[in-house]
Amino acid sequence: MSSSSRGIRVVGRDHFESDARLATHVARIAAAHRHDPETLVVDPCAGHGSLYRVLEEPKCAFDLVPQFDGCERQDFLTFSRPQKVRDLMLVMNPPFSMARQRNGVIAFLNHAAEHILDDDEVVVTVAPHSMRRWVNIRKVHPCLHLEEEHVLIRPCTFRCEDNRVTQVNIAIQVWRCCSSGDATPRVDPDFLRNHPRFTVRCSPVDDPPRPLLFFMKRWGSTNRIGAVATADT
Repeated sequence: MSSSSRGIRVVGRDHFESDARLATHVARIAAAHRHDPETLVVDPCAGHGSLYRVLEEPKCAFDLVPQFDGCERQDFLTFSRPQKVRDLMLVMNPPFSMARQRNGVIAFLNHAAEHILDDDEVVVTVAPHSMRRWVNIRKVHPCLHLEEEHVLIRPCTFRCEDNRVTQVNIAIQVWRCCSSGDATPRVDPDFLRNHPRFTVRCSPVDDPPRPLLFFMKRWGSTNRIGAVATADT
């Protein structure tokens, strides 16, 4: 995770830089979705530039706390789309957790949907495996469609600023903005909570029976989403 977030966050607490293997994967996926060579690639949480350096031009980088030359100071969650930009793509490794916001990836995706992306533009994001769960996907703005997902089976190694080393299970997700009036709305799963053919009782003496909700871990994590899903070693 890089260091961008709201100013209330303690920068550096969860500042995890992309390793070379992860950065290369993300850059390759971004290049495959960049159909116009003039599309501006924006890294809104550039950190020390591990990912930014391997992205194709034209590109720009900013961060709440810039860490390299050419990176501007900017909080992504207060950033709006530049008026002169015709086409852009977001490529990011956002904070996975932030103060007052449990899931930073969701916060960054929703801000992108509401203030940055135009119709048919994409955001390529690094995300923890928890972002594969429908409970988190359903919190993402409805105009964003999860088009593609790449699951890295081998955990990525992140070195923190205090020299701690941590292993994180990573997925790379590609979300496409479908904001036009005739766009097909995203359809999220509606899990069965009850059915007229069965009733669940907490005990044989419950009268009337009290409803229960059952959650299976397998249901909470998706194995194949969208048109393409790969497992990268």
